[in-house]
Amino acid sequence: MIRKTRSLAPRRGIDPPCLAARLPVPYAGPAGRITGPCPGTVGAQGPAGPQGIQGIQGIQGDTGDQGIQGIPGLSGWERIPASCTTTASGTNSVTCTVLCSATKEILGGGVLNNNLNWGVVQNYPITVASWSATLTRNGTSQLASATVYALCAQTD
Repeated sequence: MIRKTRSLAPRRGIDPPCLAARLPVPYAGPAGRITGPCPGTVGAQGPAGPQGIQGIQGIQGDTGDQGIQGIPGLSGWERIPASCTTTASGTNSVTCTVLCSATKEILGGGVLNNNLNWGVVQNYPITVASWSATLTRNGTSQLASATVYALCAQTD
């Protein structure tokens, strides 16, 4: 089978440099003025055009895979109150402690003191499962009466 190939000879109306630009191999010839319908050089890129309109929304994708099991959080949250009173008028301080139940741990706590004659001097967790508050008398003989609270929960 005989295959016809394109002639590399100049065609009528096409300059050799222009013909070379259309060939897959570089044209090596004398430099000169390019005339005729040859393509020019590539110019600088122009400015960006305006943004187009938003396209239509695509179809909804498939449902994703089930996620991995998360770490356990808090459970069995409870608030445990304990009344704190003095029984003798000569008492100058009183400490009350609240314990969390079973295997629960302290998340926080506090004390409610409605008697201005007694001041709270300590209010803190003693252990991971107990909260304590200490009140002192401010000079009067009134009895102390306060409530200490512990906020507890399972933390595993």
